[in-house]
Amino acid sequence: MNSGSAFVKPPNVLVYVGENQQNVFKNIATNILRCLNIDKYVVYELTKSEVLGTPWKENVALLVVLSDEIESSIAEDFRKYLDNKGKMIVFCSNFDFPRAGLKCNLVPGGDKVNISYKDIFNVPVLRGKYSYTLVDGHVLATNSDGESAIMKSTYNGGDFVVSSVHLALDPELASHIEGAGKDEENRLLILKKILGEELGLEIKSAIIPSPTPGYVIVDDDKLLCEIRNKFNAKEIHLGKLENSFAATAELLGTSADINVPVLFESDSAGAVLFDKVAYFSKLKSNNFGHVMVYFPVITSTMIASEQLSEHENIVVIAGRQIAGRGRSGNIWISPEGSAMFTLHFSLSLSSKLGQRLSMLQHMASLAVVHSIGKNPIYSKLDLRLKWPNDLYYGKERKIGGVLVNTTIQGSIAHVYIGIGINVANEQPTMCINSAIEAHNSDTGDTLPLLKPEEVIALTLTELEIIIDEFTKSGPDNFLSLYYSYWLHSGQRVTLSAINKEAIIQRLDDYGFLMGFFRRSQSSVVNYQCPRQKNCVVDRVNRNRCQYCRLQKCLALGMSRDAVKFGRMSKKQREKVEDEVRFHRAQLVRPQGTAPSHSTPQPTETSPDSSVFDHQQQPSSSNQHVSYINSGYTYNGDLNTFSTNGYTYTPQAIQFDLGSTDYVDSTTFDPQQQLETLPDANSLLITVVPPGPMTTNSHLG
Repeated sequence: MNSGSAFVKPPNVLVYVGENQQNVFKNIATNILRCLNIDKYVVYELTKSEVLGTPWKENVALLVVLSDEIESSIAEDFRKYLDNKGKMIVFCSNFDFPRAGLKCNLVPGGDKVNISYKDIFNVPVLRGKYSYTLVDGHVLATNSDGESAIMKSTYNGGDFVVSSVHLALDPELASHIEGAGKDEENRLLILKKILGEELGLEIKSAIIPSPTPGYVIVDDDKLLCEIRNKFNAKEIHLGKLENSFAATAELLGTSADINVPVLFESDSAGAVLFDKVAYFSKLKSNNFGHVMVYFPVITSTMIASEQLSEHENIVVIAGRQIAGRGRSGNIWISPEGSAMFTLHFSLSLSSKLGQRLSMLQHMASLAVVHSIGKNPIYSKLDLRLKWPNDLYYGKERKIGGVLVNTTIQGSIAHVYIGIGINVANEQPTMCINSAIEAHNSDTGDTLPLLKPEEVIALTLTELEIIIDEFTKSGPDNFLSLYYSYWLHSGQRVTLSAINKEAIIQRLDDYGFLMGFFRRSQSSVVNYQCPRQKNCVVDRVNRNRCQYCRLQKCLALGMSRDAVKFGRMSKKQREKVEDEVRFHRAQLVRPQGTAPSHSTPQPTETSPDSSVFDHQQQPSSSNQHVSYINSGYTYNGDLNTFSTNGYTYTPQAIQFDLGSTDYVDSTTFDPQQQLETLPDANSLLITVVPPGPMTTNSHLG
């Protein structure tokens, strides 16, 4: 294993098929997954709106295109992706790339043609509507007439392949080609070789196991008898695999509802796959995790936990998930060796934590890293937290994440915390044991490797401690510990909704980011502190001492010579610029020296200073509330919090803000209405009437 320091390319394969082509996407995704290592890559559809409106280019290992008509703006975006060392394969699409020497030509299509690739000969496929000419291109496959059918070129450090035949052909369509049934294996073999040998992706036969029974495991036989008497669930209804997992369902060979039994056979072959000795040796909690349901294979631990909602403090653990969920419908890659589990418990809405449900994501994230980091022998591992709930090793390697769902019943909140952490699996990015082995290699230490069972038990123990202390004492101690792991103090970000730069400082009482806008100062100002130059500068006392306030603003990144122009006319702006240049000259001119009248130079501009402050307690009404980030969305750059509405720029994090009043640092006049800081679709709170709990909600 090797932790490495270079950033690992996100393992997303994006497929663009135009609009309203779900069946085409499903078949392409299925064929691609048949070729790739499914423990490393996930396949998503890339829509027109996402091409033009989201920062997709930084989150893709391969772009696949199959569309008869591609709008010029979309085609140009694809070219920009290739300009930046991208990898792309184009099937029978109206796409050209003049600066790379690629030109497409409309030709009669739809007929059968045989192609040959290396030592694979005469494979029947369908000809598309477009052929290609490629300057300096390398011919990979030819048709029976000796014409090039598939070509490859390297451009600006990236690779792209163009195919005038349908390698990723719909299997149903392929059945209409004479001989295609017996040659489908060869067709996929060509596709697999091109993806692996020509485009550098990792190839592996896709074998997706079916969900298995769950096994109830406890550390006390008396407790097992008690649980058996109370346990009503004989079978867990996992539902159908959703649209996000259509290709998974295709490979699994099912589109029907999935139901699995729950067994009390802790010594069965399935149950012994879980190392309960290692687990219970590390579990020191009073309540959490003493009863577990272990599934060697399951769709999602979150779904199973919600089906067991009558039983609190039970943890559902998976050896492998085949439909693990992330935020906003993202797929959470869940190979063997990961620690994957969901804990269910309840708390009163009147409690300190019940009034701050949004803090749960941060508590769960902290519990993972601190349960390992507080052990002196692992304290040198650089485990970190990226807001709101990503788990990182260093600044570049994501190794886990958290998803929280909450159902409100009367005055009680039922909480489902799902956690996934790479412990002993090198793929899809890296894991904790990779970091341990790299540390041992570099230092000569002999730190022991961790087991997923141990990490789960340590996390549950630490989470119970954090929640208990927060409930008794409030957030101060928790936040102090949280900041010792998080990555963002003093980090500069850009708020895309208003195009202002801000500096992150801390979390507010509900877990939202707080910071300062960069303040501007257009004149020479000299302040004096009437006290000891250590005045409190906060929301209430910000105007008591301008000297201390200015020093704090400067420490937070205020520019002394910046100007806020606002809605000035050109003439007014020029006047202010002249004044600023004069003041600058006065500041830097030696005493007795005549002022300079050199050519005016451009003046740096910065936005006015303000303070992030979330004014209202989050509502628990029946709505989506944006608290939780989750799952494997493989944002590599630390300066990106999500692909949902954020914009990637060098050295800047882009946010969309809404429903919050911002207050200027000089006055208390409300500024414009902005969008909330965390993105939507993260925590789903469902309110149900008092009485028996109804069906719980979860993220799709």
